[in-house]
Parts: sequence; C-alpha cells; structure tokens
Amino acid sequence: MQNVNNVTLIRKEACCGCSACASCCPVGAIGMRADFEGYLYPQIDPERCTNCGLCLRTCRSLPFYTAPQTVYACRSRDTGLRARSSSGGAFTALARQVIARGGYVCGAGYVDGCGEVRHLLARDETALDNLRRSK
Repeated sequence: MQNVNNVTLIRKEACCGCSACASCCPVGAIGMRADFEGYLYPQIDPERCTNCGLCLRTCRSLPFYTAPQTVYACRSRDTGLRARSSSGGAFTALARQVIARGGYVCGAGYVDGCGEVRHLLARDETALDNLRRSK
C-alpha cells in the first residue's frame, strides 16, 4: 500500500473549491467534482496520482486550517449606529478617527440616482452614511 501524499489529506470543510490543486497536478490526477449541494471538491484518481505532494504544497486552505488563527472583533457601543450599519458600526468608528485626524476615507457606495456602486471618497461625517451599508 502506497503512502498518501495528496489533497485527500485535507478535510472537506477546509477546502474552498479554488481548483488550484487540480490546476497544478502534473499528471492530471485531480478533477473537481460537485457534491450534492453543488460545491466543488477535488477528487483524486488513484491510478494516475504519483503522490508527488505538489497539490498539498499548492493548497491555500491547508495552512489556514492547520496554523493557529487570531481573530479580532469589535462593534460600536452606539446601538443606533449599529442598526444603520452592516459592520456593527466598526467601519464608522474607524472612519471617524481617520477624518478627525484630517484624513480621507474611501469606500464602496451608491452613486446618487443611478443605483450604481462605485468607490467614493469621504471627507466628512455626512459622507459616511452612504458607505456604511451593504451593497
């Protein structure tokens, strides 16, 4: 029995379906197949796989799910602002700090009247309202 050195070592829930493993396989042993929900996952042809490990070295999910992660979370204490925001008010709180120091904030917002989303520059507090909501 041959040692396995390919993406079958990666848990399904860790796979993002990017197809990098299939694209880099020098012998074409990896195909992307949809599961019952339609998400793509690598499927190894054991007859073709040489266990070179290139797919594992290419996989972007592997380091993410094996290395310890640090997560930070924040939200505004202003409940009204949180209700008007899609980020828990974090964007506005940070943007206010930048503007107070004379800076500018760039974000995605709707262009008036046409419903088109563009990157807009906010120089003051009033311009932030258009940037704080989901697009």
